[in-house]
Amino acid sequence: KDKIDEVPEDIKYLKPCTDLADSLRIHLPESENILINNAALFSDTIQKNIVLTKESEVYVTFIDEAASYLNTLCWYSYNNTQPPLAKSAIASSVVFPNISKTGEGGQLEPGYTVKLGSGKFPAGTVIGFFLVINGWNDGVINYNNQTFFTNYELNENGKQQHVLFKESYFDYILIGFEDMVFEDSSDN
Repeated sequence: KDKIDEVPEDIKYLKPCTDLADSLRIHLPESENILINNAALFSDTIQKNIVLTKESEVYVTFIDEAASYLNTLCWYSYNNTQPPLAKSAIASSVVFPNISKTGEGGQLEPGYTVKLGSGKFPAGTVIGFFLVINGWNDGVINYNNQTFFTNYELNENGKQQHVLFKESYFDYILIGFEDMVFEDSSDN
């Protein structure tokens, strides 16, 4: 297989808001059970993917990570009236081949930003993400590894493995994944 660069060549730097990483640690504290402490994020009534209400460009900015695996973050999109019914229906692209920060097995710095797609997405587009667990291996992504989707009905366990919420103070939409099966060996 051809090797790919660990850091996307079209990466930009967008300085994250001061204290954003600290705010995330408050909302999503390491080693505390989010299923209990933030149960609302798992409610059937909240949105689990980004749904565009108007034509828009979409950017993803790396803020932080706390994982021992070298995970790969990918994205996909679809019209909100036609959700994917199977993994095979998803045409995906890589956001960050190794979503690990410098000093933790990767080369990402807070603020590294990637534009999704080549232009604007039309209104009604859903942007979904998936995490390939321990997918990065020296320039190659192993797509055969366990994968967790924001369309969580596609997950092997059928359970939600991510959170999506708007941080109103900073006016960002934030997404985070647990890279181990909840209630298995993860810290939830």
